[in-house]
Amino acid sequence: DDATQGVLLYYKYVTLSENEREAVASWLETLCKDLALVGRVRVALDGINVTLGGNTAQLQEHIAAVQAHPLVGGPDIDFKLAISSGAINEQASHETGFKDLRVLTRAELVTLGPLAAGIRAEQGGTHYSPYDFQDTLLERQSTGAAANTVLIDTRNCYESRIGRFDVEGIAVEVPQIRQFSDFPAWVDDNVERLRGKTVMMYCTGGVRCERASAYLIKKGAEFENVIQLEGGIQRYLEAFPDGGFFKGKNFVFDDRLAIAGAEDVGSGVVGACMSCGRGTDDYGPRLRCPKCRLLLLVCERCAKRGEKLPLCEICAPIKADAVSILREPTRKLKVLCLHGFRQTGNQFKGRTAALR
Repeated sequence: DDATQGVLLYYKYVTLSENEREAVASWLETLCKDLALVGRVRVALDGINVTLGGNTAQLQEHIAAVQAHPLVGGPDIDFKLAISSGAINEQASHETGFKDLRVLTRAELVTLGPLAAGIRAEQGGTHYSPYDFQDTLLERQSTGAAANTVLIDTRNCYESRIGRFDVEGIAVEVPQIRQFSDFPAWVDDNVERLRGKTVMMYCTGGVRCERASAYLIKKGAEFENVIQLEGGIQRYLEAFPDGGFFKGKNFVFDDRLAIAGAEDVGSGVVGACMSCGRGTDDYGPRLRCPKCRLLLLVCERCAKRGEKLPLCEICAPIKADAVSILREPTRKLKVLCLHGFRQTGNQFKGRTAALR
């Protein structure tokens, strides 16, 4: 049916010069506009990352054009095309960028931050198909190798709230990070727990695991056994429509917001409302942490009540720590405002003496 709407996700790591980056961005923008596609296109010095929505026939035309492109094309791109049931609501379309087309040029395809400077995707872990990934989990689960295996979710905390892998007997690490650039610091903080282990990683579609696995491997010889799920959760759920070891829903960055396996009727809701604790996986209300603006998971009932929003799971412990510190016996706090004063060394010394 030519009227069927779909969502297309794909990425490719490929080295581009600044001029090539600009040329590819311009070409993709023209192509998408000619085909009346909406969504987000990111073109960086190390590749392209694309999420588009529109008519499936036109998305297929887009795929054919990209495959033939001399700089970013080729047969090695995994084009993930899925039928879309439409936006959850109007606000979701607006916030996810699916009301129009946005083409961005950036230095990095996915921002991994300064700790990972120079880390390249081609240095990453071994790609396992969803079937090989599943077989490896089953094999290690049934043998003594389970204790030497760690499964890491490289996504942001608001993604893993509503869905994640759960493999009995195998440690599953779900880092509490706001953004992907926080992942290297998490690795550094937990490096001893990962040393000498077989590490298996997953993300939404595979693009983040490419560099996340490379960052871990660069830690040295005791971190070389790293496996990444090829095609991410999306391809895994296509291979195992009942959900397999993945429980809940896969958070996506288009206006569908979340998807489950086609035959998933048993894993249930793994998310919980951050206000009342009831089970929910609905990000439709689009509410955010009052402190850091991170997306909150709040059920429709609590959202309609209009009550004070909770802090996210990252800000809440920070606030608790701050409160505990303030409750400790301490001397009276003195504050001196120097804004607007021109200070010499002696003047500064004199004015700050009262603070000692």
